[in-house]
Amino acid sequence: MYYVCVNTDTGEKDKWIKTPDIATYWSAFSLSPNVVADLVIANKAFIKELSSNELVIFDDQKIVAGMTSSKSIDESSPLNEKVTNKGNVRIWAGEMQEAGNLASAYTTISDKGTILL
Repeated sequence: MYYVCVNTDTGEKDKWIKTPDIATYWSAFSLSPNVVADLVIANKAFIKELSSNELVIFDDQKIVAGMTSSKSIDESSPLNEKVTNKGNVRIWAGEMQEAGNLASAYTTISDKGTILL
């Protein structure tokens, strides 16, 4: 069983001491096949932005990991104005070594499944 926080103000006031089964700021949900396909559960992680084509993980303002589609970067993308060359990268981890070049991240996986470290 997973819980989602529905009211952070209440949780902060009681210092998060109530268990999810009695706290009103938690709401229970279960994982069904439809939810698993549509949501990303990030235990102890912070996902700053998520769109239908991309999952981008930030450390402060630095892009540190993510997944993307073959679609071009558009105005709604969290990569907009941060990445100028996406190349054929579909999954990456680590900061870009060249500003704006996603292919220069420490570890990348291409659209063909090639892993570059």
